Amino acid sequence: MSLLIAATPRSGGWLLAEGLRSLGIAGHPEEYFAPDAEQAYRAQWGMPTTGPFGPLLQRALERGRTPNGVFAAKVHWSQLGMLLERLRTVPAGEGNGRRSMTDRELLTRHLGPVRIVYLDRRNTLRQAISWHRAITTNRWWVVAGDEPRRPRDVTGYDFEAIKTLWWLLHDDKTSWRAWFQANHVRPLSLCYERLAADYPGTLRAVVSWLGLDPPGHIPPPRLVRQADQLSDQWMRQYLRSWRSVFGSPPPRLAIFQNEHSPGHLPAVQTP
Repeated sequence: MSLLIAATPRSGGWLLAEGLRSLGIAGHPEEYFAPDAEQAYRAQWGMPTTGPFGPLLQRALERGRTPNGVFAAKVHWSQLGMLLERLRTVPAGEGNGRRSMTDRELLTRHLGPVRIVYLDRRNTLRQAISWHRAITTNRWWVVAGDEPRRPRDVTGYDFEAIKTLWWLLHDDKTSWRAWFQANHVRPLSLCYERLAADYPGTLRAVVSWLGLDPPGHIPPPRLVRQADQLSDQWMRQYLRSWRSVFGSPPPRLAIFQNEHSPGHLPAVQTP
């Protein structure tokens, strides 16, 4: 069985991945299929710098699988298309003929039975601000215990940059939902706000949904929350900027992309 964490930037994907990884029963999720990480993985795994995708896929499946046979990976929308394109270059084996496989069939063919967790973030404006700060500081996460050594954020507020990132997030979220619908996939829908508020409960919910027995003890998260007073300040400043540019407050959609309650877990099924 394989688990794909379908995420958007700054939605808590690494927090969820690290949490599942710590359990030792739900795979070792990483961004194995990120194009910009391929050379690092090839070097780490002692593979040639170039070559067909098949051997790289097999190595990722080996490294991302826990002893109980569960493989897990984290995938952004921009990475999914590349993954599907490269999977089509891997021989499909006998019995498939020349018929073109659907995305769903392709994932199942190469990854086995796949379940997908869709991790969203309700407050898309805060998400865009977080993404902007991560890009400009090149600081994507903070490990517990490293906070005193965290450098001071000296980046400046940039209305246009944050607005652009918000639109990119909007496009990614819309694309994920359209892909789920087109491929008849009903993922387990979670949101960052719920994950941050109930980390142990969210991990147990994912493990139970995979059909596994949740562990009695959930290790505390290694990654710590990065939002701070500057994030709050930029959010207020963004709302003022919007009003000054457009003459009215931004629509609620510009702040909260997903109106699902953070505590709601909809019905799910295997894709």
